[in-house]
Amino acid sequence: MELDVNFNLKKNEIYNVNKKIKTYVSRQEILLAKRLIESKGEVVRREELLTHCWEGKIVTDSSGFVA
Repeated sequence: MELDVNFNLKKNEIYNVNKKIKTYVSRQEILLAKRLIESKGEVVRREELLTHCWEGKIVTDSSGFVA
């Protein structure tokens, strides 16, 4: 099944076109989902996700990726 998803980065909104469902998420969640979908079939390093999704925030192993 092909997933047709639209991302609205200004509203932190993910829209599933197939099911016509709109979901509001945090900025980090939308950036993370977008990055993983764009990298389908590729290995994405943790450091890359931290840099891309948490944009300069300090994240430690004990924080569980919560910024």
